[in-house]
Amino acid sequence: MRPKPKKPAAGRRQLKGPSQIERISYSMFEGKRRRIGGFSYGDIYVGRVRFRDGAVHRVAIKRFKEKLSGNLAKKYQSTINALMKAGVLLPKMRMVKMPNGEWVQVSQLFGSTSRGSKIVNKSNLVIKSKRGRTEAAIELTKVANAGYNPQFDLIEPFRDKRKGIIPIDLDMVVRWSEQFGKPSINLRADFLAEAISKIAEYSSTAEFKSIAKASLETASPALRKALEQRWHFN
Repeated sequence: MRPKPKKPAAGRRQLKGPSQIERISYSMFEGKRRRIGGFSYGDIYVGRVRFRDGAVHRVAIKRFKEKLSGNLAKKYQSTINALMKAGVLLPKMRMVKMPNGEWVQVSQLFGSTSRGSKIVNKSNLVIKSKRGRTEAAIELTKVANAGYNPQFDLIEPFRDKRKGIIPIDLDMVVRWSEQFGKPSINLRADFLAEAISKIAEYSSTAEFKSIAKASLETASPALRKALEQRWHFN
């Protein structure tokens, strides 16, 4: 009898192309798909992905409320690739076309699925810790480095604070760039400076300078130059 392939350590499996995926299925609860969250553009369910080597992983599957065209699905994937290349702390994810032709977003499952949505409500968001504020500024700077608008509203803190990662609202990034195109370096600098001002709204002057410095150290040379024209520190 051929031995079963070993299951890789959690978090090590990359969600690669469809050629490596054998099957994607939804987890069921009381006869219904197990939903763990929902936002403007879609609902998120717990599921499983089986790879052709036999490995099985629990994943989050996002079904879009409006059926995605192939071009828009490609836009999502190219945005995911660009953000990951820039080092943005997204969970591992990719777009997958289901057998029925529906495009879904399959991502690494993180946080507790027993508490509903893994993302907190971001309306009137205030990041309470200095570390969190600095991390948020750094992640938005990476978004700007990737060529997208680093709006404050992109920030989505984990409900589970122990995770220490601040996810980015991918839908907003994709839809904004789809509507308006790639922003200039100066526009990205304007949005980033405004976002960091909001992040550090209740911070001391010293802390604001510290957060801004972390952003400058993360920024690409062109973005750093544009930011330095907006921030004048002694």
